[in-house]
Amino acid sequence: FEREHAFAVLSTVIDALDTAHAQEGPGLDALPCRLLTLLSICVSSAWDSLKAPPVGYHNLVNGRLLSVIAVNANTEDPERLAAALSLSRKVFSVLRGEAAGGMEVLLARIALVIGEERRSGAALKEVVLEALGEMCVVPGMLQELYVNFDCNLQSPNLFQKIVLFLSKSALPISPPLSSHNIRALEALHRALQTLSDDGLHLSSSAPPTGGSGDEVTTPSKALKHGGSPVGGEAGGGGGCSRSMELSAQKLTKRRLETAADHFNRSPGKGTAFLQSVGLASDPITAGELAWFLREAEGLDKAVVGDFLGERDELNLAVLETFAGRMDFSGFQIDDALRYFLSTFRLPGESQKIDRITEAFAMRYYAQCGEMGYDIFHSSDAVHILTFSVIMLNTDLHNPQNKKRMTLEEFIRNNRGINENKATKKPEDLPRELLTAIYHNIKTNEIKLNDSQPGVAKGPRSS
Repeated sequence: FEREHAFAVLSTVIDALDTAHAQEGPGLDALPCRLLTLLSICVSSAWDSLKAPPVGYHNLVNGRLLSVIAVNANTEDPERLAAALSLSRKVFSVLRGEAAGGMEVLLARIALVIGEERRSGAALKEVVLEALGEMCVVPGMLQELYVNFDCNLQSPNLFQKIVLFLSKSALPISPPLSSHNIRALEALHRALQTLSDDGLHLSSSAPPTGGSGDEVTTPSKALKHGGSPVGGEAGGGGGCSRSMELSAQKLTKRRLETAADHFNRSPGKGTAFLQSVGLASDPITAGELAWFLREAEGLDKAVVGDFLGERDELNLAVLETFAGRMDFSGFQIDDALRYFLSTFRLPGESQKIDRITEAFAMRYYAQCGEMGYDIFHSSDAVHILTFSVIMLNTDLHNPQNKKRMTLEEFIRNNRGINENKATKKPEDLPRELLTAIYHNIKTNEIKLNDSQPGVAKGPRSS
């Protein structure tokens, strides 16, 4: 193929996969597997150009291709899962660090979840183990997983999760060894052999560092600003300097995880631990705490929500900073609220809810002004509508509620809330906006009771 022809075919097959996913049904079960196989052939044909696609095709590789792989991997069909994971190995072996986001979704949120889920069938688990075993032999892949994820303050410990999963899978519940145990042992052996053969050097195909070593290895700066993805060729400091930098980042991350564990049991103990290991100043600042609550892995969302809703001076300052670092650019208000509430669990106390929604409203209104989005006359209008959206969400998705709020009732409840400060007259919000909000909430519930550990990662905080 010519480069453009290969990418044109690649685009066509991705379109066909999207269509097949939307039209799944009897008689169409085998189609996605065949299309994934064809897509794998297309990727092989365009192999040398994946990192530098022709003009107009960049989003095809780093966006749609990774997305269609993740969608098709989220399946209960072993053959389809195997085809998606096999394709992902090809793509990741070329793109490496440039596909870190897609790698996290596919491995941490799909493959490992399938492998660890008790309800997953044996065939699905065998596919996951086989795919991980194949990925372990890709030169440099494991080192880059460790560097780009386990040493990155803003990423999950993906290398550790994979090794733990394989180790647990290798242990038999009772003798003799099952095929499941043997596959896991083989994958671990491959991983150890690859690490031994490759040594600890970093592949040049990993992404360059996102910042200087000082910004990451200085503990107080690490807490305030966070780590950036790392990898690629070591800088001018040489291998020893690079190793020390990574060791310092990993130590900081471990301390943050320990601090999160303390914070879950007692916020005071969590902050005291951060100060004791030099990760926060004394007294701790609102900026340091806001970053910690947003980025630290393992935090209980319910504890975070309760802390943000308290009325103490420090808590209020942390809440303002926490909300102020959110980027809601281009978000409709219900989508912005959904993202905001994904980072913690909303408390049940009405006064805490009010303080939290007010902070959200002020940030959203400020960004509306920055973007020239002038529908709202004040943050008060945003605050009232925010509370109304939460009430609508509860009304529409409470199984004990027999009579659901209608669209007209929702619109009526929000009449006159947008007071014009210049004329002092109440105005209605656009009906189109309220209608869109109503249907979005009706079809896609905002999860208010998710208290699972681990802060949700969406668009980055500013």
